[in-house]
Amino acid sequence: MRDVACISEAEDKWAWGQFFDDVREHKQYGVYGTGAGIQVLLMAGHGSQHRYIVGARKVLTEAYTDHIAENRFFSQHHFDRLYKLSSLVEQECADHDRVETSSPAIEDLIRRILPDHGWGDFYNSESDKDVESKITPTASALLALRKYRGFRESSACENAVACLCRRLREKARPARYELALGSLALIEYESVSDRVVDYDVTKNSTQQRLKLWAKGRKALELGADESRHYPTSLDGSRGNEYLFFLPDCLAALVLLKSGSPRRTRRYVLEVTSFFAKQIIEKGGFLSVSRNKVSTVDHLWIYRLFKEIESKQATELLPQPFYSLSTMPRFARAMTSLGLLLVGSFGVYGLYSSLFARQLGESVSIIRVVFFAVLATVGLGLFTGTVKDVFKDQD
Repeated sequence: MRDVACISEAEDKWAWGQFFDDVREHKQYGVYGTGAGIQVLLMAGHGSQHRYIVGARKVLTEAYTDHIAENRFFSQHHFDRLYKLSSLVEQECADHDRVETSSPAIEDLIRRILPDHGWGDFYNSESDKDVESKITPTASALLALRKYRGFRESSACENAVACLCRRLREKARPARYELALGSLALIEYESVSDRVVDYDVTKNSTQQRLKLWAKGRKALELGADESRHYPTSLDGSRGNEYLFFLPDCLAALVLLKSGSPRRTRRYVLEVTSFFAKQIIEKGGFLSVSRNKVSTVDHLWIYRLFKEIESKQATELLPQPFYSLSTMPRFARAMTSLGLLLVGSFGVYGLYSSLFARQLGESVSIIRVVFFAVLATVGLGLFTGTVKDVFKDQD
């Protein structure tokens, strides 16, 4: 997190706003930005006693616990929104692999489970709450609670995971971010899979939909975001809110966490390279629709970087290049030459077949197609091999 984007409310309090590159005179900061700042610093190796982390947590604790009119987070009902409460819980648990003791925020989040066992977008009171669970709030709450043992060992956990599975199966056309968030939550709760009906079917089908989408993505489409609009009260009196997600970042993270399927590795590398290049060249990734450097976007991007950093090279390189990369230089050169010869033979066969047909000779169309495929595959693999294996050796 860049120091220039960090706000000091007092000598011992620190916070971040929604955007890194926002104007700082008005001292705007919030739950999402501050929670993201804490989590990135922790993932980057800073201890929980780092002054920014201690000061930022102090800001969020006071925002949640001070029920006074002067506290805008309380007076404006910030933590009535499921996503802000989830962000608070996530940063509380971020420096632990396991959380044995609950906090008021954790208990608050668990109490909001609806009778259908999932979560809604908001909870202002028993008479003013979202009464129907949905994919995004349920996945967000499950991800926030994933480290708390008391929840994972309860029947409420199994019921919530079952609810998420049901919602993912029922929705005909879920957004890509919904598929990705749902997949991430299911991956985190695989330990309860044997106690949840249709867990495996739902996880596999959801990931398959993401894979099909990812395989069809074009380079120009990377970085586009998706938005979620949701109300914050039943009658609309408290307004509406928006959430923004980076579906490519989320999908790549899902694919890495689900075992890095070989046919999607090129997509994952392209997505990671895209975000890394954006950050290096522009000092941060600017959302296409918002044209801002968002703190929450960079939290997800950093999670993607950390996940890819944890993988071995053989888990990342696409076929056939992951095999070629492990060969000695001479073997790689000979393999590339072999592919070139195959492609050249295909070109020669295609040319001679078409020329013979033009002269009136009887040449089977199957022969023409065979040589066309041979030329395309051979030269395509040769070009890709040279590009992917040798371009970065300098």
